[in-house]
Amino acid sequence: MKKIKSISKDTSNEPLIKEISNKIYEVNKKMGMLVDLHIEWNIDETVYLTKKADLDKKKEKLQHDMELLTLEKEDKANIEVGLQKIEKILLNSKIMLEFDKDVFEAIVKKIIIGQEDDPLAVIFVLKNGDEYKNSMQEIQEEVKADITYSREDIILDFFSNQKIVNFEPNGVGKTKKLIDKIRVKVVYNHNNML
Repeated sequence: MKKIKSISKDTSNEPLIKEISNKIYEVNKKMGMLVDLHIEWNIDETVYLTKKADLDKKKEKLQHDMELLTLEKEDKANIEVGLQKIEKILLNSKIMLEFDKDVFEAIVKKIIIGQEDDPLAVIFVLKNGDEYKNSMQEIQEEVKADITYSREDIILDFFSNQKIVNFEPNGVGKTKKLIDKIRVKVVYNHNNML
């Protein structure tokens, strides 16, 4: 459980959001003063437009940064919800009968399907940097070794209905094959505990 919790970084971006909000306020204030100078003191049009363009550019960048931080804050909240679900599942020792997007997004950064030497390899890259790889060779070896598991060990079992391109050796080269769906089964391994 400690390893799973390490995936969620405990960094808050609230101070940055507040700082950017203050900077946007200051830029708006400067824009107002620039307009006043232009109207009341009749400053040169070229100087006014140059300064206004600079302030508009600063404000646009700050608003972009604010949007990114806000999205990051929402992502962290979703990750926390997923981690709470994972903890509840692990503590109750229950099987997840359905795919849970929150749990998945809380721990998985990306999935790599296929490698040059093993086109059926599936690699889960977790947000803490750990990688879990299953190659076709490893799966075949496990089946040959007749490794069994009970229904209670199954955490997830579902079909992904995405089209996947696979390149299979055909003696001369490789043949492109389209796979319509792939079965994903996540089984708790008592020997490699988190």
